[in-house]
Amino acid sequence: MSLSLVHPDDINTHWVIAKRFLDKCDSDKLDADDFLPALLTGNAQLWLIDDESKTIKAAGISRISNFPKCRVLQLVALAGDDMRDWMHHIDDMIDFARKYGCAKIEATGRPGWERLFPAFKRARVRLDMTI
Repeated sequence: MSLSLVHPDDINTHWVIAKRFLDKCDSDKLDADDFLPALLTGNAQLWLIDDESKTIKAAGISRISNFPKCRVLQLVALAGDDMRDWMHHIDDMIDFARKYGCAKIEATGRPGWERLFPAFKRARVRLDMTI
């Protein structure tokens, strides 16, 4: 398996396949297509994971955010098939974050992710209420 960072000029070429995975991350606030403008302008990053036959197995979206105290790589969406086969590529994303001066990586996901990514520690709990 290999991880690739898609150049903004190539987003449209890969979007249909990536969207199939990223649609699994949809919430009541946004869907995969809402990230497209940021991906096309380079304000967010599209990651693809493929297997030896070049079949896409997963897709993810990150963005670098600057806060007063530090720069953070935010993993805003990540979904795919056979996750245990490719989750080690998080190390490549950590390298990317370091290269771009990030002091932290922040991931939002389902509660089960805590077991899959033990190096990440719960920082806070988000509570939602529909009004």
